[in-house]
Amino acid sequence: MIHAIIKIYARLRPISLLFAPSWVLLWSNQA
Repeated sequence: MIHAIIKIYARLRPISLLFAPSWVLLWSNQA
C-alpha cells in the first residue's frame, strides 16, 4: 500500500514541478 503511494508520488512529482511555475503565475495574477 505504501509502496504504491510512493510510486504514484514519484510519477506526479515531475509533473507538479513542471507546472509549478504556471501555478505560481496564476496565483500571483489572482492575488
